[in-house]
Amino acid sequence: MTRKEMLLMQLAEECAEVAQRASKIARFGANEIQEGHDLVNAERLTREYIDVLTVYSALVKEGVLRPLNRQEDEKYAEDKMSKIEKYLEYSKSLGTLSEEVLVKVSKIEQVEQHETSQTQETKNL
Repeated sequence: MTRKEMLLMQLAEECAEVAQRASKIARFGANEIQEGHDLVNAERLTREYIDVLTVYSALVKEGVLRPLNRQEDEKYAEDKMSKIEKYLEYSKSLGTLSEEVLVKVSKIEQVEQHETSQTQETKNL
């Protein structure tokens, strides 16, 4: 196996660990501490996400992937959020999504918009 293949396998494993931790949060809550561990699920998910970014960065250094670019990737992220909202509304119309979830997503969007505006203000200084 080549270094590139090994890093790609590592990336796949890290992504699976993010999925697993997200599932744990959905089932047991963000503040639950799994037996035998010291950190709450939310912190463990954050660390798993950092692991993904770390391996992604290694793949960038190897020339396999392109570097992330906040300006270029922001439009993609906005489009993705629109799709997520569309399907949340669809799920709501089917009765499979409660209002509580929609309120939480709305609050997350508000925080992200605030962070984006702060970033823009900092750049303008």
